[in-house]
Amino acid sequence: MRKLVANLISKTRRSGDPAFPGSPSKGTALAVIGDVHGYSDLFRQIIARIEQRSSELSPDRLVIVQVGDMIDRGPDSAGCLDIAVEQSARRDIEFVPLLGNHEVFLRLCLRSDEDCLDHVADWLMFGGRQTVDSLLGGASCPPLPDVLNDPVTFRRNLQDALEGARMELLENMRSHYRDGSVLISHAGFPEDDPVDEVLALSWDDVSPGHWAWTREPSEISLSFQGQECGIVHGHSIHDEARPVGARFPVDTGIYRSGRLSAALFFEDSYEVLEVSGNQGAIS
Repeated sequence: MRKLVANLISKTRRSGDPAFPGSPSKGTALAVIGDVHGYSDLFRQIIARIEQRSSELSPDRLVIVQVGDMIDRGPDSAGCLDIAVEQSARRDIEFVPLLGNHEVFLRLCLRSDEDCLDHVADWLMFGGRQTVDSLLGGASCPPLPDVLNDPVTFRRNLQDALEGARMELLENMRSHYRDGSVLISHAGFPEDDPVDEVLALSWDDVSPGHWAWTREPSEISLSFQGQECGIVHGHSIHDEARPVGARFPVDTGIYRSGRLSAALFFEDSYEVLEVSGNQGAIS
């Protein structure tokens, strides 16, 4: 596979751009990275771009949130997990990895043989096979019938590959993050269900209104713990990272478009940062 060559784009909000109702706490630069899906080169490059822009803004603190779906589909999910481990250990920034529906699939397959048998076919079909290849470091993911016949060995190999810091990262991924009046989750929130109740749902609930799974996120601002918030999310692919009503989708479909986007919020403004690779290298 050819190396991804990144192009860097920064789009500062102009007067005609849509407003967004959320803003971070005073002195905080808050960056939200969209679905990475196993493209470690672009993941590292968007973090570098965020840090470069943050140094120009000179905030008191920098928080970088990755909205989940760090793994699957792309060629280097193991590398993406390692980048997240490295970033989480830093003391000069706060790095927050959220749990996406693809990480939910992986955690279910790790939890028990029964859960693995229930979910592994869907996981492998939607990009999990590439994650297994990446984690096994040269060995190929076994065919699905072999996994179904022997989930014990499949799960043990995954556990061995994730042992230590990778597993700790995966187990500690959060459902959401809020700073000021910006609330971030993987998929957003349905309009008709109170956010506090949705976030109380267990991570292993795969219902369609769940914070990791919903496909119809609200476009109006929502109340969370008594605070009206603008919602930033991934999960649903959009052509551009930009506000849609009171929500701000940041998933620009890296595995289709070759573009990884992030929204950077500081004071009462936002801008969109983007890195892109040679699309011919995206698979």
